[in-house]
Amino acid sequence: MDAREPEFTRLVEDGEKMVNAQHYASEEIKNKTRLLKTALERLRSEWTLRNGFLSQAVQWHAFQREAKQIIASIGSKRTTLRNLAVGGSIADVESQTKRLDTFEKALSTLDERTTALDHTANELMNARHMESKNIAMWKSKVHEELKMLREDIETRRAMLGEAFALASFESDVAQIEAWIDEKTNGIRKARDQSSESISIEEKMKRLQTHQALEAEVAANKTIVDQILQRGQKLNSLHRNPKIGDRCGHLGAKWSKLSGACADQSRALEEARDLLRFKQLVENVLTWINEKEVLVSTADMGKDMEHCRLLLERLDGTRSDSTVDEQTLDEINRLGEKLVKQGRTSRDQVQKEQQHLNEKWRTLLGQLSHYRTELLAAMEVHTFNRDVEDTDERIHEKIAAMKSDDFGKDFAR
Repeated sequence: MDAREPEFTRLVEDGEKMVNAQHYASEEIKNKTRLLKTALERLRSEWTLRNGFLSQAVQWHAFQREAKQIIASIGSKRTTLRNLAVGGSIADVESQTKRLDTFEKALSTLDERTTALDHTANELMNARHMESKNIAMWKSKVHEELKMLREDIETRRAMLGEAFALASFESDVAQIEAWIDEKTNGIRKARDQSSESISIEEKMKRLQTHQALEAEVAANKTIVDQILQRGQKLNSLHRNPKIGDRCGHLGAKWSKLSGACADQSRALEEARDLLRFKQLVENVLTWINEKEVLVSTADMGKDMEHCRLLLERLDGTRSDSTVDEQTLDEINRLGEKLVKQGRTSRDQVQKEQQHLNEKWRTLLGQLSHYRTELLAAMEVHTFNRDVEDTDERIHEKIAAMKSDDFGKDFAR
């Protein structure tokens, strides 16, 4: 049409020239010229409409194609996401979580394409594109698909969190069960060996080993309780009978270990009592020796403060209060119990108990005598202090009386 534009112009100009030259067919030429102009304007108008329609059609198809490609890409990623493995060991779940993080980071390309699509859609709709409704529909559809993909990711992440909790529970159960089995087998072997005739010294060694085991059991009780609580929570969430079975199995093993530990403790009761007896006897003898050293020095103190310090060391605020009559009563009670059992340690216990009681009675008499002497010495030191104070005041008065200073005036 643009190529034939000069021809149309020439025809109109020729017609106007003939009309101006008063051609005999001037009226007919005017009509033809007017029809030519009208036809040309109509052609241009239709071409403008046609060109605008084709341009919008191209824009629409390009937009629709991009939207479909984004939706197809989202669908492909949702399929890939559904095929990702979930569960296994702790290491497996951690690896799966890292893969999901990488997968989510790769969505940045989709976000960029969606943002560009939104920009194009807004421009077309603001320009009143003929497919504005469909453009808005496809834009909304892309966002819905992208939202579902995000929801799938969050769902998968929640599943991985639950899988990690379950894997961690399984790992902790396996670890604590291995420890329980080891300790239970150790108690069983010790019990089998105890069936043989063994000395009290050997029993005391085993008691010390068993006491260390009891401390381990007490320390691990909190761990077992925490694992069982986690198992109950997981079971209430997942309603998985395997979790309940694992909790029941762990609880049974722990009860078995606790029972075996208590049985072994009762079996070593004699050694426990003997060990406690020896520890108390040693503590009391050490205390007696310290007091004997204090009494043997027969120190009456250099002055009142020193004497008061000795009294405090003897039975005042500075004395050792870890040993008293109750300590001796406990020793005698344990000693009588061990003697009645008639074990091999009977003679040794009787000898130590008798020796301790004799030293205790002897020390009490010595302490009472030393205390009496200290109190008497305290009176002497107090008297000497009073005499010294009085003598000091007397000398002060004598010095004042010998002075020649009678003052310069009445005020002085």
